[in-house]
Amino acid sequence: MGKTKHKHIKKQRQCPTGLVDLKDIEREEDYFGPNASHGSATGAGVQSVIDRLQSSNVEGKESAANYLANLASQPGGVMKLLEGNVIKAAAPLLLDKSFTVRHAVAGALRNISVDGGPDACQTMVDLDVMTPLVALLHEYNGDWHPVLSAESKIDSRSEIFKEAVHFLWNLCESSEAAVFIFNKQSLLPVLLNCLSLETFGEDIVIPVAQCLHTVSEENQEVISKLNEPVVLDSIYSLCSTTGEETANLLLKTLGIGIIVNIHSGQLAKCSPATVTLVMETINLTLTASVLERMKTLVEMIQCIKTEDKKKENIAELESKETLLTACARKLQDILIAKQIALEILTNILCSEDGDDWEDVGSSDTSEEMISDISMEEDSTAVGKFPVTIPCEVHEALVSQDLVNKVLDHTNVLSEEILSVLEKHKEGQNILKRVKTVRCRAFLCINNIAQGLDKEDLGSSQNLYNMWIYLAELAFKQTDSKDCELLEAATSAVRGILEKLGESGASMLFRHTTLSDLQLLFEFGRQCTDTSVLVNLVRIVGTLGCLLGTVPEDGTKLLTKNVGLFILEIIHRDSGLRTTAEALDAIFDVFGEDHLDPIAQEIGLVDKLRQFLPVLVAKIKHQKKSLGEHTLIIMTAKTNLVRFIQYKTKGSQNGHQ
Repeated sequence: MGKTKHKHIKKQRQCPTGLVDLKDIEREEDYFGPNASHGSATGAGVQSVIDRLQSSNVEGKESAANYLANLASQPGGVMKLLEGNVIKAAAPLLLDKSFTVRHAVAGALRNISVDGGPDACQTMVDLDVMTPLVALLHEYNGDWHPVLSAESKIDSRSEIFKEAVHFLWNLCESSEAAVFIFNKQSLLPVLLNCLSLETFGEDIVIPVAQCLHTVSEENQEVISKLNEPVVLDSIYSLCSTTGEETANLLLKTLGIGIIVNIHSGQLAKCSPATVTLVMETINLTLTASVLERMKTLVEMIQCIKTEDKKKENIAELESKETLLTACARKLQDILIAKQIALEILTNILCSEDGDDWEDVGSSDTSEEMISDISMEEDSTAVGKFPVTIPCEVHEALVSQDLVNKVLDHTNVLSEEILSVLEKHKEGQNILKRVKTVRCRAFLCINNIAQGLDKEDLGSSQNLYNMWIYLAELAFKQTDSKDCELLEAATSAVRGILEKLGESGASMLFRHTTLSDLQLLFEFGRQCTDTSVLVNLVRIVGTLGCLLGTVPEDGTKLLTKNVGLFILEIIHRDSGLRTTAEALDAIFDVFGEDHLDPIAQEIGLVDKLRQFLPVLVAKIKHQKKSLGEHTLIIMTAKTNLVRFIQYKTKGSQNGHQ
């Protein structure tokens, strides 16, 4: 049937948001009015900001930049900024004579890139923000290092560099054009000069490593330079950081991420020592606990909330806020490390099958299509592609119990923790990170299920328990509007269930009830996201296959309902990708002759025969837009013809 592709995770922005100082907001209100920080700027207000940015007054430019940073975090704020000429006015100030203006503008642009997401980043690149950014970074292309004055004042030059690298990282994460400029303008040496923890400290080395991790993915020009011995030594030095600090854990994980990128994600090309280093670091990162840190953060938020109500001792309250921010940052570091570790592990287990699929042809006929479509359109090239992983990876997955460690990262936070975190800005950032980690863990489970043998995953009962747990998370504890999390969760459910199907553990499903299936059916009827619906259809189809082999009368009704539901999906106006998956599910469930009585009861063959002209017409109309799904759709059409022919002959023979 259709080819099942492993999930390969592209690097995601880590949301490195800068903070706006309270004094900056107060100063901003002096210039723009008390409503300035609430995102209520009109067109005239934005023009006023532009005028300030273009003035010769340093304090005015700095306040305007702080206003931009604050507005970016407000609903609709980024859109207002991008619609005007604000970016064009602000970007050149990255090269302003005043370091305070540079710092404020770099922080503002960084915030806009974070809060606006990939679309905002691409728009900023289109507005030529890279030109002043490149010029700014080239000022650091030489021997320089942070300077701490005797009065312990902030080193403005270092702070500007840190903000600029964060901004560059966000742009490169979201825009291929930004990566092209990164290569063309030779920004790599600027970053490579700043990998020494001893010289630059973690505040600079971490964003530099994060940017390197992003720009080294599938970038041969960068990879070739990273392969130089001296550079490799610097990268491996990141992996050798010691201590219990979360920053060190993040650096170690970033280090192996860059190393994996250098080898194009193919650990089979690495030395056994490197593979062992990668797996040991992944294990270390996934083993690190965040729950206690999260509880500490919750306690700090509650304490500050209590103190804030008293309106006493403002200095002490500000001190506690600073400590809370530091605690949240450490928690963010470890969550980012976990995200990267899960991405690396997922991609290691991603099969290296090609994406260049051939169009296997189609028929323009309708009445005679069953007899006219060539049966020589074989799909022998379609099927599961084995995953080849180094023995060190396999050994680590099993011996270090990484399957269960990954599974632990899919857990839902308690209501007590959720209720506190969602009411605080730092807590909200943590919850976003937790969600991302959960998504990566679900996708990793899917690839683990496809990449390991059943014996490596434990007993059939263990797999069944995992399936029940994941299904509970996906269909009962996940917001139906959260398509990103739902797609990841249903991928994990699908992967584990398919592994159960391969192991022939159908008797474990003998206690399945119609109400269990109705939960899935209702979910599918309400689902509008294609990727989630495709996963759901395959889940139901695999359940149908398992139930169809249970030798008990009660399962016949369940199999019948599975067939009716999949037919419902086929006949509703779904996309061709969903239709193809649903047809594959029908072929899998009702391919065995002993289920023909149920197929006849639901009129399966007649309904499919009526649908065939509709399918051919859809394919003909959408042929040029099928893209990467061409093969699976064309194969489903061909198999539909064969299925109808086979079942029709079987029915005729049965009446003779």
